[in-house]
Amino acid sequence: MKLQDFAGPQAIAIIAGLVEVLKKFGVPSDWCLVGAIAVGIALLELVQLAAYLPDLAPWIEAGLSGLIYGLTATGLYMLGKRWMNKG
Repeated sequence: MKLQDFAGPQAIAIIAGLVEVLKKFGVPSDWCLVGAIAVGIALLELVQLAAYLPDLAPWIEAGLSGLIYGLTATGLYMLGKRWMNKG
């Protein structure tokens, strides 16, 4: 995955996933909105930072990829748990 891809749909997935994490910790919805904006700005700044410091680009890419994988795994686990409890 290219680092520039994180400025598109992947950024939306990361932001949505992290907002869900904030909700699970009991953060009020007003603060979740602020958190979503802050995460969006931080993600785009990381992508820009990688353009200026190309030696960091692989590390930033690995960190963002790991974040997506972790959020995805957590979401799938919670979905499966919810599905099994309905049956």
